[in-house]
Amino acid sequence: MTPDVWPGGFPGGPDWRGSGGPGGPGGPSGPGGGGGQGMYRRIDDGSTRIDVERVNSLLASRNDFRRARNFTEADMIQRELVGMGVRIDDRGRTWRAVTIAIKVQSI
Repeated sequence: MTPDVWPGGFPGGPDWRGSGGPGGPGGPSGPGGGGGQGMYRRIDDGSTRIDVERVNSLLASRNDFRRARNFTEADMIQRELVGMGVRIDDRGRTWRAVTIAIKVQSI
């Protein structure tokens, strides 16, 4: 099974971690931007409501665990993100929010 994960970000992307700065909203020079290392960018149309700051925080934590080779914790965070409706592309360093379908069973 291949995890649906996030592709590569670019400076000044729409949901680059942080906010403000010369890179535009969320640019790497803004508060919390910290450059481009380990950052993911959002690639959907933004119509799905989601807590972007929380997603970025979880992604950063997951990346830290992966770099430390703590894959158990990284996988737990990935499951949490999937539960929130986030699909990640690690190769491209991107993420997207998807609508979660809930099956309602009548009694």
